[in-house]
Amino acid sequence: MLKTTHLSRRDATIGYNLAACHACPRRQSKCAGACACQVDGRDIIAHAQAGDCPLNLHQPPASRGLGDTLAAVAEATGVARLAQRLEQITGKDCGCRQRQERLNAAVPYGRKEPEDARR
Repeated sequence: MLKTTHLSRRDATIGYNLAACHACPRRQSKCAGACACQVDGRDIIAHAQAGDCPLNLHQPPASRGLGDTLAAVAEATGVARLAQRLEQITGKDCGCRQRQERLNAAVPYGRKEPEDARR
């Protein structure tokens, strides 16, 4: 018997955002793998996950935990852009994504689903 999977609200929003990116005429054409947004050059998957379309076509995804909230604050205040610039200059990963995931795991929002319910 096939099991159906239900997307979380966050994953459904990211899927909606990514569909909007794929339908957008300002997306890089004929891309294999990562596709760039022609408005600001960022990968469309990064736009979909952050919910920050430069043309305001996205819905912001729900935060999974403290890491997502702090990442949103860093993006809004310009700290995330500074970290990306420092990565370009130094060639070293800032560790933002790993720190975000650790904080999400340490301080999750909402109810955790049992392991069996996710399958």
